[in-house]
Amino acid sequence: MTKPVPLSRRASQVGAVLALLASCAGGGDVVVSTGTGGAPTGVDAASGGSGGNASGGSSSGGDSAGGNSAGGSAGSSGGTVSITGTSGSSGSGGGGTAGGATGGSATGAGGQSNGGSGAGSGNAGGGGSNASGGRGGSAGRGGAAGGAAGAGGAASSAVCPPAALVCEDFEDGQAQGWSALTTTMTISTQHATSGTSSVLVNVPGGQAGGFISRKGAPLFPLVNKTMWGRVMVWFDVVADGHTDIVRGQSANGGNPSYNLAEQHGAYMLNYYNGSQATDCWARPKAPTPTTLPIGKWSCWEWKFDAGTNNMQFFVDGTLYRAVNMTGDGCLTGNGPWVAPSDFGTVSVGANIAERGEPMKMWFDDIAIGSQERIGCPATTGAH
Repeated sequence: MTKPVPLSRRASQVGAVLALLASCAGGGDVVVSTGTGGAPTGVDAASGGSGGNASGGSSSGGDSAGGNSAGGSAGSSGGTVSITGTSGSSGSGGGGTAGGATGGSATGAGGQSNGGSGAGSGNAGGGGSNASGGRGGSAGRGGAAGGAAGAGGAASSAVCPPAALVCEDFEDGQAQGWSALTTTMTISTQHATSGTSSVLVNVPGGQAGGFISRKGAPLFPLVNKTMWGRVMVWFDVVADGHTDIVRGQSANGGNPSYNLAEQHGAYMLNYYNGSQATDCWARPKAPTPTTLPIGKWSCWEWKFDAGTNNMQFFVDGTLYRAVNMTGDGCLTGNGPWVAPSDFGTVSVGANIAERGEPMKMWFDDIAIGSQERIGCPATTGAH
């Protein structure tokens, strides 16, 4: 995260602006930041204000009644920018903060903050220096919405919508909060749905591949034992076997597991709990498409519900298959798909159960929440 430029450098200019703005703010807090060589920026008022422009820097932000917002990004030639949203005079949203991006680079990822009840403060997200705009904050329980997106935020708010508690677009070259990338994974700029980066999964023949996994807060424990998620996927080479792409398990990572998968290049849902009687499948049926598209981005969404033993799978916004305890069959019989008592681990990648064929795919723009469906991002500019 980059640090804000000390205001003391421009005290003589800022002082006059503060005095003027304080007389007009209508009771709201006034927050000012500058770019190096830029004019003062960013005013929050009780009725909501929008950030002004700095030379080489811009900001969005401002409090509306009952909430807060934060954002900020650097222009192509400006200095470090940091904007802090402050709470308005009414409402119950918690305060949030967001880091700015370093000037001279493309717009950085803004902070994501959760509103809280009362005057509780949200968690700050890290500033970045990559191409995507700031991410919108999600709504706190009982609070107002968190930070609005920074420059380029229209796309980023779709990448990380308010319903998401965890988002990852890999624009910082890593996956913070997730387990380490496997040896078959690299950050790639060949394909991306937002910004410039995604994860390439390139599994040679005979290998199993693997996942990145996430546990703990802020996603787990789930509300009502329900996990909603989304990931963008691009397939180039598909293993002729069974490959799990998304997996939900208990907090200890053991079985039973719910899986979004493919087999022989076709969509498949999979349930596994350690035996042939609990190695089960379900597939979309025509006229719903049954085979994976090759060489293009697709949006895979899921609902894993441990309270009702329900699993749903959506592609590009359309429900392709749902399983309510019973699928199409198991290796022996057709037993029930009994979920873990609660999901506590989510994994994304390519885990090849029937090793032999190579696998090459990309994934991007993960968003996961607990209380409502996430939805698919805009793919304008995807490559």
